[in-house]
Amino acid sequence: MTKPEDPTPVHVDGRAAVVRQDLDNVLHPVVAHRQLEAEPLVIVAGRGSTVVDADGTEYLDAMAGLWCVNIGYGRTELADVAAAQMRALPYYPHTAMNEPAARLAQRVNGLLGGDNHVYFVASGSEANEAGFKIARQYTKHENPGQYRYKTISRYLGYHGTTLATLAAGGMGDRKMKFEPLGGNDFVHVAPPYCYRCPFGLTHPSCELACVKNIEATVQGEGPDTVSTILVEPIMSAVGVAAARRVPARGRGHREEVRVPPAHRRGHQRLRPNGQDVRAPALRRPARHRRDRQGHRERVPADRRHRRP
Repeated sequence: MTKPEDPTPVHVDGRAAVVRQDLDNVLHPVVAHRQLEAEPLVIVAGRGSTVVDADGTEYLDAMAGLWCVNIGYGRTELADVAAAQMRALPYYPHTAMNEPAARLAQRVNGLLGGDNHVYFVASGSEANEAGFKIARQYTKHENPGQYRYKTISRYLGYHGTTLATLAAGGMGDRKMKFEPLGGNDFVHVAPPYCYRCPFGLTHPSCELACVKNIEATVQGEGPDTVSTILVEPIMSAVGVAAARRVPARGRGHREEVRVPPAHRRGHQRLRPNGQDVRAPALRRPARHRRDRQGHRERVPADRRHRRP
């Protein structure tokens, strides 16, 4: 793979005009427009894992966009292939066949071990929406007379921003503005969150209470009503809650490790010479925290960590 080319230009003379044009015309998701107006960041170029703003300041894009720029910015061979395809056939609906889609599906199918079919979509939210529909259609076809429509997912999970994927997600602050989101289609269980275990237990003596919670919920809802169990191998919307294998009684078990986000925006600001100009200062480890009811509680010494 070729190295990304240096972006040119990296400075925009009309930066203020771009900011005004954006604020007057663009509706941004998630972020408050007042925040954008107070701290306007205009990105003009990217190379590798670095993005450059209109003032020429470089940032390490630690989040890879939104976890999707996996091979970095500025890959000229991708631009060339995309341009060639746009000239030949930019689009045709999948009510018919086309060679690039067939070739890509074969490649993906091979990477998955074969015996699969690939359904193409344009985003993660759309992928999950399609998954919900395919699961319901399949279970209805395979189990005549049964209506299996429920999805079991986790609290603190994130699955997208459409109405169905918001309902599947387990983050109340993200979906409260759009509720109600339907009936009992999506049922939530406790996450495998060892850092702040919802059961107040410690691994491995917990005996994987979070897994048993899933089983108990399926039985409680009725197995004949459940079509899908939806989980994230790595939960990223709460910082990073990642599971790892640890030896226990001669078998591999899943244990969660939480990595607090070093910077909420996912960017590290660098001077042109590479020197960090906005490294967050470390505060003393937290000795107290608030529980869900807002009550102050003491943090055990072995669970304290330094926060940015």
